[in-house]
Amino acid sequence: MTVMLFDSLLNLKELDVSENNMNSDNLVGIDKLVSLKKLNLRSCNLTRLPFSFDSLTNLTELDISCNKLDLNSLASISRLKLLEKINLSSCELTELSFRFSSLINLQELDVSGNKLSRYFLDDIDQLLLLEKLNLSSCNLKNLPFRFASLSNLKELDVSYNKLHRYSLDEIDRLTLLEKLNLKSCDLEELLFRCIACEVMKEAHARTLASLTNLRHLDISCNKLSRYSLKEIDQMVSLRNLNLSSCGLTNLPFRFASLTKLKELDLSCNELGQYSLDDMDPLVLLEKLNMSYCGLTNLPLSFEKLGKLKTLLLKGNKFEKFPSVLRSLPQHPYVDIADTDLSQELSTKELLFQELLNSGEQKIDLSRRLVCIVRTRQIVNVEFGWLRWCELGAQVKLA
Repeated sequence: MTVMLFDSLLNLKELDVSENNMNSDNLVGIDKLVSLKKLNLRSCNLTRLPFSFDSLTNLTELDISCNKLDLNSLASISRLKLLEKINLSSCELTELSFRFSSLINLQELDVSGNKLSRYFLDDIDQLLLLEKLNLSSCNLKNLPFRFASLSNLKELDVSYNKLHRYSLDEIDRLTLLEKLNLKSCDLEELLFRCIACEVMKEAHARTLASLTNLRHLDISCNKLSRYSLKEIDQMVSLRNLNLSSCGLTNLPFRFASLTKLKELDLSCNELGQYSLDDMDPLVLLEKLNMSYCGLTNLPLSFEKLGKLKTLLLKGNKFEKFPSVLRSLPQHPYVDIADTDLSQELSTKELLFQELLNSGEQKIDLSRRLVCIVRTRQIVNVEFGWLRWCELGAQVKLA
């Protein structure tokens, strides 16, 4: 890009030059684009921001992620006072050379994938309009000071940080929070005790149950138990819950209270068949993942999951095809790949015997469940068609 080119684009509102092998010299003259509101410089191999970058005073959205930026060149960001959205993810930053306190209009901030500490985020509490914050993979052990001041926060991602058990003490005060990601944070409980109350020798515990607007919660890949999740039944507004790889052997107590759930991931937990009996009140479930849960069968109560559209059962230990799958009202997509059952279903004879088993001479698959079995012979049963991929032929059975 040349200065002459920028001179001809003085009314430009949006510019995306992401994923080009550029350098700062290619952006000389960009400060002339004073009408610019959105700028994307992601993955441009930049080492510093262009000179006079702070002339872009009308910028509201800025993405400079995935560049190895010099800290000093970032100082000009603090003078872009109309900024509403900044993406600084994966810039190999260890500190920030500008103050958040001047960016009073900021609503979205992503600094994920940088090795920061809470001390370099100590004025983040000044961003009173902030609604989305991504601190994933920032090598944090504690959340920033006065974090609870972000009273308008709706989405928070602090995944892949080894957080201290007391570092989440104030998170329950973010009462507008709708989406929370705590994946792989080395958590062992979701009960946070107020340190100040301990000093006063008062027993007072706070939990995520205080977040009454929470719709999406991901606490996967933490060493939890049903006892450490005993308050989760109070989170009755949840629509999406991820408990994958939490070391669970049973569902949390009173789990059936989460009647608004639409998506649930329980994969990679050694759950017993009988621990699933509490799921029948979850009648709004549309997607359920129970892959690699050591299951040998499914309870008959599953037939009450009348809105289920996707059921993932990969890597389980089914001894025979779960009969309840034939009576699911919505005939959902079912994935039973990498199971003992998938080996049984690798021939036509056993497919008819175990999956269809209708006793009729003419079989209408269009009113039965959709099933995919990934084996050496891939079998798709969908919309009345049986397809043997290995043979490259299609046979209509109805």
